[in-house]
Amino acid sequence: MKPASYSLSWVNSSRFENLSIGVIGANALILALETMAVAPWYTYLVIADKLCLLFFVTEIGLRITATHHMLNSKSWYSTLSHFFKDGWHVFDFIAILCSFIPGLGALRTLRLLRLVAKLHAFRGPVEDLLHACRSSWQLFCLAFFLTFLGALTGTLAFQTKLPDLFGNLTIAMITCYSMMFGDNVSGNLSAMAEHNLILTMVFACFVMLMHGLILALVVSLVVDMAQQRRGNTP
Repeated sequence: MKPASYSLSWVNSSRFENLSIGVIGANALILALETMAVAPWYTYLVIADKLCLLFFVTEIGLRITATHHMLNSKSWYSTLSHFFKDGWHVFDFIAILCSFIPGLGALRTLRLLRLVAKLHAFRGPVEDLLHACRSSWQLFCLAFFLTFLGALTGTLAFQTKLPDLFGNLTIAMITCYSMMFGDNVSGNLSAMAEHNLILTMVFACFVMLMHGLILALVVSLVVDMAQQRRGNTP
Protein backbone atom coordinates (compact mmCIF):
# COMPACT_ATOMS: atom_id res chain seq x y z
CA MET A 1 0.00 0.00 0.00
CA LYS A 2 1.33 3.42 -0.96
CA PRO A 3 1.96 5.89 1.88
CA ALA A 4 -0.57 8.32 0.40
CA SER A 5 -3.27 5.65 0.26
CA TYR A 6 -2.49 4.62 3.81
CA SER A 7 -2.69 8.23 4.96
CA LEU A 8 -6.07 8.62 3.28
CA SER A 9 -7.49 5.43 4.80
CA TRP A 10 -6.23 6.39 8.26
CA VAL A 11 -7.64 9.93 8.16
CA ASN A 12 -11.04 8.72 6.97
CA SER A 13 -11.18 5.69 9.24
CA SER A 14 -13.86 5.22 11.86
CA ARG A 15 -11.22 5.20 14.60
CA PHE A 16 -9.99 8.65 13.63
CA GLU A 17 -13.59 9.90 13.42
CA ASN A 18 -14.27 8.55 16.91
CA LEU A 19 -11.09 10.22 18.17
CA SER A 20 -12.21 13.52 16.68
CA ILE A 21 -15.65 13.17 18.29
CA GLY A 22 -13.98 12.41 21.62
CA VAL A 23 -11.81 15.54 21.39
CA ILE A 24 -14.87 17.66 20.57
CA GLY A 25 -16.64 16.25 23.62
CA ALA A 26 -13.58 16.89 25.79
CA ASN A 27 -13.36 20.43 24.44
CA ALA A 28 -17.01 21.01 25.40
CA LEU A 29 -16.24 19.89 28.95
CA ILE A 30 -13.13 22.08 29.10
CA LEU A 31 -15.01 25.19 27.97
CA ALA A 32 -17.76 24.50 30.50
CA LEU A 33 -15.22 24.15 33.31
CA GLU A 34 -13.52 27.38 32.25
CA THR A 35 -16.66 29.29 33.26
CA MET A 36 -16.35 27.98 36.84
CA ALA A 37 -12.64 27.46 37.37
CA VAL A 38 -10.30 29.65 39.40
CA ALA A 39 -6.52 29.95 39.28
CA PRO A 40 -4.45 27.89 38.83
CA TRP A 41 -6.94 25.45 37.28
CA TYR A 42 -8.11 28.07 34.81
CA THR A 43 -4.62 28.24 33.31
CA TYR A 44 -4.51 24.47 32.88
CA LEU A 45 -7.91 24.52 31.20
CA VAL A 46 -6.79 27.23 28.78
CA ILE A 47 -3.77 25.12 27.85
CA ALA A 48 -6.01 22.08 27.34
CA ASP A 49 -8.27 24.17 25.12
CA LYS A 50 -5.29 25.24 23.02
CA LEU A 51 -4.28 21.58 22.64
CA CYS A 52 -7.78 20.76 21.39
CA LEU A 53 -7.51 23.60 18.89
CA LEU A 54 -4.14 22.26 17.76
CA PHE A 55 -5.74 18.86 17.17
CA PHE A 56 -8.55 20.40 15.09
CA VAL A 57 -6.12 22.39 12.94
CA THR A 58 -3.98 19.29 12.43
CA GLU A 59 -7.08 17.30 11.51
CA ILE A 60 -8.08 19.80 8.81
CA GLY A 61 -4.52 19.81 7.48
CA LEU A 62 -4.40 16.01 7.34
CA ARG A 63 -7.72 15.82 5.50
CA ILE A 64 -6.61 18.39 2.94
CA THR A 65 -3.29 16.58 2.45
CA ALA A 66 -5.04 13.24 2.07
CA THR A 67 -7.37 14.74 -0.52
CA HIS A 68 -4.37 16.14 -2.39
CA HIS A 69 -2.76 12.71 -2.58
CA MET A 70 -6.03 11.01 -3.47
CA LEU A 71 -6.54 13.33 -6.46
CA ASN A 72 -2.87 12.95 -7.38
CA SER A 73 -3.01 16.66 -8.14
CA LYS A 74 -0.06 18.91 -8.79
CA SER A 75 -2.05 22.01 -7.90
CA TRP A 76 -3.08 22.78 -4.34
CA TYR A 77 -5.70 25.16 -5.74
CA SER A 78 -7.58 22.31 -7.39
CA THR A 79 -7.20 20.28 -4.18
CA LEU A 80 -8.70 23.04 -2.07
CA SER A 81 -11.47 23.58 -4.61
CA HIS A 82 -12.37 19.90 -4.46
CA PHE A 83 -12.10 19.77 -0.67
CA PHE A 84 -14.33 22.78 -0.05
CA LYS A 85 -17.02 21.62 -2.46
CA ASP A 86 -18.31 19.72 0.57
CA GLY A 87 -20.32 22.22 2.63
CA TRP A 88 -19.45 20.38 5.85
CA HIS A 89 -15.75 20.95 5.20
CA VAL A 90 -16.46 24.66 4.76
CA PHE A 91 -18.39 24.63 8.03
CA ASP A 92 -15.51 22.88 9.84
CA PHE A 93 -12.98 25.37 8.48
CA ILE A 94 -15.05 28.43 9.48
CA ALA A 95 -15.74 27.01 12.95
CA ILE A 96 -12.01 26.55 13.56
CA LEU A 97 -11.05 29.85 11.91
CA CYS A 98 -13.27 31.79 14.34
CA SER A 99 -10.98 30.68 17.16
CA PHE A 100 -8.17 32.81 15.69
CA ILE A 101 -10.15 36.05 15.29
CA PRO A 102 -9.14 38.58 18.00
CA GLY A 103 -11.96 39.65 20.28
CA LEU A 104 -14.18 36.72 19.35
CA GLY A 105 -12.95 34.20 21.89
CA ALA A 106 -16.51 33.28 22.85
CA LEU A 107 -16.98 31.89 19.32
CA ARG A 108 -14.73 29.01 20.32
CA THR A 109 -18.01 27.26 21.08
CA LEU A 110 -18.62 27.02 17.32
CA ARG A 111 -15.99 24.28 17.29
CA LEU A 112 -18.43 22.15 19.28
CA LEU A 113 -20.96 22.41 16.45
CA ARG A 114 -18.60 20.26 14.40
CA LEU A 115 -20.24 17.40 16.27
CA VAL A 116 -23.24 17.93 13.95
CA ALA A 117 -21.02 17.19 10.96
CA LYS A 118 -19.53 14.12 12.63
CA LEU A 119 -22.71 12.35 13.76
CA HIS A 120 -25.05 11.20 11.02
CA ALA A 121 -27.97 11.26 13.47
CA PHE A 122 -27.57 15.06 13.56
CA ARG A 123 -26.33 15.52 10.02
CA GLY A 124 -29.39 14.07 8.28
CA PRO A 125 -32.00 16.38 9.86
CA VAL A 126 -29.75 19.42 9.32
CA GLU A 127 -29.35 18.59 5.61
CA ASP A 128 -33.12 18.13 5.29
CA LEU A 129 -33.70 21.47 7.02
CA LEU A 130 -31.23 23.29 4.76
CA HIS A 131 -32.86 21.76 1.69
CA ALA A 132 -36.27 22.90 2.93
CA CYS A 133 -34.92 26.41 3.60
CA ARG A 134 -33.62 26.65 0.04
CA SER A 135 -37.10 25.87 -1.30
CA SER A 136 -38.70 28.42 1.06
CA TRP A 137 -36.34 31.31 0.40
CA GLN A 138 -39.19 33.50 -0.88
CA LEU A 139 -40.84 33.42 2.54
CA PHE A 140 -37.54 34.31 4.23
CA CYS A 141 -37.09 37.28 1.87
CA LEU A 142 -40.67 38.41 2.46
CA ALA A 143 -40.20 38.16 6.25
CA PHE A 144 -37.01 40.24 6.09
CA PHE A 145 -38.62 42.86 3.84
CA LEU A 146 -41.66 43.24 6.09
CA THR A 147 -39.44 43.47 9.18
CA PHE A 148 -37.31 46.13 7.53
CA LEU A 149 -40.42 48.04 6.52
CA GLY A 150 -41.82 47.92 10.06
CA ALA A 151 -38.46 48.96 11.55
CA LEU A 152 -38.13 51.87 9.13
CA THR A 153 -41.66 53.05 9.88
CA GLY A 154 -41.09 52.78 13.62
CA THR A 155 -37.80 54.68 13.43
CA LEU A 156 -39.35 57.54 11.46
CA ALA A 157 -42.32 57.75 13.83
CA PHE A 158 -40.85 57.04 17.29
CA GLN A 159 -37.07 57.67 17.08
CA THR A 160 -37.11 60.57 19.53
CA LYS A 161 -40.15 59.47 21.54
CA LEU A 162 -39.14 55.85 22.16
CA PRO A 163 -35.35 55.69 21.74
CA ASP A 164 -35.11 52.37 23.62
CA LEU A 165 -37.33 50.72 21.01
CA PHE A 166 -36.69 52.74 17.84
CA GLY A 167 -33.58 54.82 18.53
CA ASN A 168 -32.03 53.80 15.21
CA LEU A 169 -32.72 51.31 12.45
CA THR A 170 -30.70 48.54 14.09
CA ILE A 171 -32.55 48.85 17.40
CA ALA A 172 -35.84 49.04 15.52
CA MET A 173 -35.04 45.83 13.64
CA ILE A 174 -34.33 44.07 16.94
CA THR A 175 -37.60 45.40 18.36
CA CYS A 176 -39.56 44.20 15.34
CA TYR A 177 -37.95 40.76 15.46
CA SER A 178 -38.73 40.44 19.17
CA MET A 179 -42.35 41.46 18.56
CA MET A 180 -42.51 39.04 15.65
CA PHE A 181 -41.81 36.19 18.06
CA GLY A 182 -44.22 37.48 20.71
CA ASP A 183 -41.75 39.11 23.11
CA ASN A 184 -43.37 41.96 25.10
CA VAL A 185 -45.81 42.78 22.30
CA SER A 186 -48.44 44.29 24.58
CA GLY A 187 -45.88 46.42 26.44
CA ASN A 188 -44.37 47.82 23.25
CA LEU A 189 -47.78 48.53 21.70
CA SER A 190 -48.92 50.28 24.89
CA ALA A 191 -45.84 52.52 24.84
CA MET A 192 -46.44 53.34 21.17
CA ALA A 193 -50.16 54.04 21.76
CA GLU A 194 -49.26 56.84 24.16
CA HIS A 195 -47.72 58.77 21.23
CA ASN A 196 -49.59 57.71 18.08
CA LEU A 197 -52.66 55.50 18.19
CA ILE A 198 -53.02 55.10 14.41
CA LEU A 199 -49.45 53.91 13.92
CA THR A 200 -49.90 51.60 16.88
CA MET A 201 -52.85 49.97 15.10
CA VAL A 202 -50.70 49.63 11.98
CA PHE A 203 -47.99 47.93 14.03
CA ALA A 204 -50.57 45.62 15.62
CA CYS A 205 -51.57 44.53 12.09
CA PHE A 206 -47.87 44.11 11.28
CA VAL A 207 -47.38 41.82 14.27
CA MET A 208 -50.41 39.72 13.30
CA LEU A 209 -49.14 39.48 9.71
CA MET A 210 -45.67 38.40 10.86
CA HIS A 211 -47.12 35.77 13.19
CA GLY A 212 -49.09 34.35 10.26
CA LEU A 213 -45.99 34.45 8.08
CA ILE A 214 -43.94 32.59 10.68
CA LEU A 215 -46.66 29.94 10.92
CA ALA A 216 -46.69 29.59 7.12
CA LEU A 217 -42.91 29.35 7.09
CA VAL A 218 -42.86 26.64 9.76
CA VAL A 219 -45.56 24.65 7.97
CA SER A 220 -43.69 25.01 4.67
CA LEU A 221 -40.44 23.79 6.24
CA VAL A 222 -42.16 20.80 7.88
CA VAL A 223 -43.89 19.81 4.65
CA ASP A 224 -40.70 20.17 2.60
CA MET A 225 -38.72 18.11 5.13
CA ALA A 226 -41.40 15.39 5.13
CA GLN A 227 -41.34 15.27 1.33
CA GLN A 228 -37.56 15.14 1.34
CA ARG A 229 -37.49 12.22 3.76
CA ARG A 230 -40.23 10.42 1.81
CA GLY A 231 -38.21 10.86 -1.37
CA ASN A 232 -35.12 9.40 0.31
CA THR A 233 -37.00 6.39 1.65
CA PRO A 234 -36.34 3.34 -0.55
